[in-house]
Amino acid sequence: MASRNWLQNCLSNIILGFYYFYCSFIIRNCNQTSLFSFFDLDFSIPENKNRALNQAYKLRSKRRYDHAVALFLLCHAIDDAILICLHNLKDIQLAITITRLYDMNTSRNSNYLSSIIKDHVIQSSDPFIRSMGYWMLVSI
Repeated sequence: MASRNWLQNCLSNIILGFYYFYCSFIIRNCNQTSLFSFFDLDFSIPENKNRALNQAYKLRSKRRYDHAVALFLLCHAIDDAILICLHNLKDIQLAITITRLYDMNTSRNSNYLSSIIKDHVIQSSDPFIRSMGYWMLVSI
């Protein structure tokens, strides 16, 4: 990264599963020890999960939506992350990608994905997104 902005690729790294690589990058290149100690927490513990969720809601109120989505994904609050993608970021493709990557093994996935497609994708003004939605509805 030429700009040394450690938050620049935060969301994509977390979605792709490079969580521990991302934490080591923070401590090594940015000298952000407080952030590293925060990201080093185990977010499956309810106390740490609540801390991260509070931070995510604070980021959302500050209109830093991409960082809020990243923290919601770390806490496995997939519904909140998808709602921010759809309503605040207006990024339908990111919402579909998150849904497909995080909920691949649940039966809820197909219902949730089809509701996203019917509510947001089919009604889009972009012809590419509409054609992608019709194609995905056939394969669900």
